[in-house]
Amino acid sequence: MCLLVLTVAATSKLAAVADVFLLGVFSFGILPCLTVYVMNQAMGAPNLVTTLNVSALHISNAAGAWLGRLVIESRFGLPMVPLFASFVTMIGIMLLLGSMALAGNRRQCWGPTGCHPVDQ
Repeated sequence: MCLLVLTVAATSKLAAVADVFLLGVFSFGILPCLTVYVMNQAMGAPNLVTTLNVSALHISNAAGAWLGRLVIESRFGLPMVPLFASFVTMIGIMLLLGSMALAGNRRQCWGPTGCHPVDQ
């Protein structure tokens, strides 16, 4: 949402600064939630899954910079980078929701007692 607003807010310095601040808050706020989600899915290999999660974040950061360069060099230019980034974010949200929907054997992990099936 912040990326879509930034497409319009970029014309005003104050609105752009406020929007980028909110973008940072929401972006960094979601990371603990994603880490907990993948660790709950890991069951027997939480260290491996955490490493893969961080690696995926770094790869997506590099891919986002590469895609941003392509948008800037295209006929769309710099003002359309937030719009394209919001499309990529929507694709990521759809992949996350699809992953959660496919997780048929849901388990919840906490403390030393390990993982237990979630009552549905």
